[in-house]
Parts: sequence; C-alpha cells; structure tokens
Amino acid sequence: MNSTETKTIRLLIVDDRQVTRVGLCTFLGACPQFEIVSEAGSVAETMAALNQCNPSASIFDTKCLESRQPNEVKFPNQTAKALFVAGRYDWL
Repeated sequence: MNSTETKTIRLLIVDDRQVTRVGLCTFLGACPQFEIVSEAGSVAETMAALNQCNPSASIFDTKCLESRQPNEVKFPNQTAKALFVAGRYDWL
C-alpha cells in the first residue's frame, strides 16, 4: 500500500433501533474509508454477522446486547475492534 492509499475499515453496526442503524449506515457509508459490511438488531443477528462478514470494527449500542455484558460477545476475528456506546450509566 502506498502513501496515497488508505485501508478501508469494514464496519458492523449493531443497534436495536432500525432508524439508528439506517442513520449510522448512511452517515458512515458516505465516508470512503468505511465499508458497512452488515448491520444487526439483536444478539443472534450480531453473532451471525460477526461470523459471516468478518468486520474489522464494530459499533454497538450496548442496550441491544440484552442481558449480556460486552465482553461476552465473541469476535471470530481476534484483531477486530469494537466501540461500545452505552445509553445506561451502569455500564460505564
């Protein structure tokens, strides 16, 4: 890769509200450095997307992880990064 090329970040967007997922996908998808590889609205959809799409990063709304703690979500790609967005103070 030369200095003028940038690596595309493969994103998985996770939120239980479709309107939020659509907004994030639209906003981030317009940036050339991001590729939205999947979106999920539940834990089951998240686990399937992690296994099928191999994202390099994920953005999670922790509320949609139901009763699981963020560290319980297993990433098949150990180099993947996750950003957890907490709407509740007890996760901070």
